[in-house]
Amino acid sequence: MDHPNISWEVELENLFDSIQEEIDQASSTYIIIDEKISQIWLNDVLEQCPQLAKANIIEIPEGEACKEWEILHHIWEQWIEDKADRQALLINIGGGSTTDLGGLAAALYKRGIGFVNVPTTLTGMVDAAIGGKTAINFHHIKNSIGTFQDADQLIVCPVFLESLPEEELLSGFAEMIKHSLIADASLWEAYNDLEEINAATIVPFIKRNIQIKNHIVFEDPFEENIRKQLNFGHTLGHALESYWLEKQTPLSHGYCVALGMKYATALSVQLDTEAKTEITAFLDEIFPNPEQMPEWNDLLIYLNQDKKNQKGSLKFTLLTSIGHAVHDQSVDWEEAQNCYNRCFQSN
Repeated sequence: MDHPNISWEVELENLFDSIQEEIDQASSTYIIIDEKISQIWLNDVLEQCPQLAKANIIEIPEGEACKEWEILHHIWEQWIEDKADRQALLINIGGGSTTDLGGLAAALYKRGIGFVNVPTTLTGMVDAAIGGKTAINFHHIKNSIGTFQDADQLIVCPVFLESLPEEELLSGFAEMIKHSLIADASLWEAYNDLEEINAATIVPFIKRNIQIKNHIVFEDPFEENIRKQLNFGHTLGHALESYWLEKQTPLSHGYCVALGMKYATALSVQLDTEAKTEITAFLDEIFPNPEQMPEWNDLLIYLNQDKKNQKGSLKFTLLTSIGHAVHDQSVDWEEAQNCYNRCFQSN
């Protein structure tokens, strides 16, 4: 994987072989796992991995509901009660929300304890669990409180995808589409050649997506430059995700990012019309627009909080061609609104 702390395509029975030494040396071991994954996989994991027989299990809510201050507080309270020290080891088993929350909990406890990410979703495997971003949501603003802290190890076990609902698989596929559009035109062509999208057809592409994300993160670990390109589709995407989350009618992260990619594609003035049409048609087929999109003014509170903004100016990652992107592109607020209305005016 061109990165020493990534174990790729691990079988369930060998899930923790790569961190056996860390487990042996840890003063205590904790597993943070969401309730749904716990029901489906925890017994199998513990049965196949006897080295975790004495691990302390902390179950958290599924999805974005776990990324709240109260859950973070609950984790720290348990560690304090257990007198967990800086030699404790945390293993996060779950989707991107779990690794976001667990990573932040580990990064801040006693100024940092070791942690390992075991993503169980496609989004986690190709994007969320890679690169050291950790966060919780605050005041309904997605990922507004967080830090950068790399996991000691990323363990990718594709067998977890077997239990993934189609909606979650497609959510992860949206991030894979993003990687192809910003960094690899041949990957984009390969996606277009897929006759169907399922775990079997997608698994062969996971390694390439990890390489793309890893390469960019290595070049710019703290998102000061090229790493911003990974935010293609996320400016509007995060605003939509936050809007529907607050309305308690959440849409998946990937679905919202796909809508954001349609929008960012339309904003990409250097991208030729043929490419725009090709990208939008492909996204429309997999991620059709919802029947009801929010009004532009309802998104302003979230767009104003976007982490890429500078001095009140909206900043986007946009495409110059398929496989190439530019970041820190300023877009006038009026043009941003007009483009939104053009993209989603039928809703």
